[in-house]
Amino acid sequence: MTKDTKKIIIIAIAAIILIKALTAIGIYGFRSTNAFYCFMTRALPYPAMFVNYHPVLYREYADNVNTLRNIAREQGGSEMTEGQIRKSAAERLVANQVLEQMAAERKIKAFDYEIEKEFQRAVGDTDQDELEMNLKKLFGWTAEEYKENVVKPFILGQKLTEAIYGSNADDFEKYLQEEIKTAKILYLVPH
Repeated sequence: MTKDTKKIIIIAIAAIILIKALTAIGIYGFRSTNAFYCFMTRALPYPAMFVNYHPVLYREYADNVNTLRNIAREQGGSEMTEGQIRKSAAERLVANQVLEQMAAERKIKAFDYEIEKEFQRAVGDTDQDELEMNLKKLFGWTAEEYKENVVKPFILGQKLTEAIYGSNADDFEKYLQEEIKTAKILYLVPH
């Protein structure tokens, strides 16, 4: 390896370390969820929290915060403060993570065909272009993101309810809330 090649490698490594450090400062120090940091956290995974030792990525947190902002804006400037939005996003991610962990313990899965079937049932005969436009406007999501963030947890909840309590959704909801309360959570973001 030549001297110039070594220099280039060292500069590249230093640049990567600097970018990672600046991104960490932006997301943890300044609590930023802007487009630049969302992009960076897609390329470089950073945890937002740990739920029972399982990481929830910052990009998921930022996406949820931005989604709640979109919803508040579309509903005519909701009374939610930035702190309430961030708290709600963190709580939703914790609940989804606990739900996924409960499903994994029982080997329960939401299969793609089930997700698609439920999604189609929910949207009915809505025009695909109109649906995509409305999802983007209200949530800032594509149809695939909506399926992952809404439909999949819904199906897991239904399957867990059936597996644990038969058809008694109220008892399952109480059980889920108790599991959330007793979960070991380490927050690295405002909540």
